[in-house]
Amino acid sequence: TIYKTAIEADFHDVLLEHLLHLIDENWLKSELSKNETSNFLLKWCKNTFCNIEEAEKLQKLHGKKRNLSFRPLLSLAYDLFVLSDHMVLQDRILKRLKYHDFSSARYEVFVAATCIRAGFKLTFENEDDRRQRHVEFHATNKDTGAEILVEAKRSGTYKHNYGKLINDALGKAGNYPLVVFVDV
Repeated sequence: TIYKTAIEADFHDVLLEHLLHLIDENWLKSELSKNETSNFLLKWCKNTFCNIEEAEKLQKLHGKKRNLSFRPLLSLAYDLFVLSDHMVLQDRILKRLKYHDFSSARYEVFVAATCIRAGFKLTFENEDDRRQRHVEFHATNKDTGAEILVEAKRSGTYKHNYGKLINDALGKAGNYPLVVFVDV
């Protein structure tokens, strides 16, 4: 995909514009016009673009003063850019970021982008197949060919019961070494 941007745009602008393209600018404008939200993605966008009036001028991001909420949104934007660039960004993860389960989805995006940056090619399993439990993805090192299974776990669900998180991940183990990322 080729994106057209202003000549004065920096890489941050490109990442944010790509993020807006992914999450649907019209959806964002509609959601930001509502008074309250518990969705972190919306909170980060609203804080980054400062207010609804600025959010309505999303195509004019260049040179905008950004506050501290810019950093987590930029980090998410970069991770999504990495997944998109490697053609492994799934619609289901975008839906989870937008509508529910933001924290877990955000962590899975971070883990996947980290593995890509570490030189792995990712293959996602069919999450619609409910006959068995699935890891987040299968990863193959591009240089060595080593294969691993990767699972991402957040402690929020189990209130810092890391043993339960690890045991849950081990229940998804397959024929390759399992790497478990735990967000503490």
